[in-house]
Amino acid sequence: MEKRTNFETYRNQLLQRVDHIVAGLSGMGLRLTMLKTQEIIELLYTSYNPQIFEHSDLGMVEQMDIR
Repeated sequence: MEKRTNFETYRNQLLQRVDHIVAGLSGMGLRLTMLKTQEIIELLYTSYNPQIFEHSDLGMVEQMDIR
């Protein structure tokens, strides 16, 4: 239970920081959006494996064991 509480606390703090940065950059005319887990995985995977990604299927993120 303590791990879950810590996770929620840190997650809320991170989201507050993201909101602060988004607000600051929005003032410069930029439009930002937070990536979802699957989008982050694909971004990193294609960055490190550009020749492999075209031929592979990453599958559904809900089926992955992310800890």
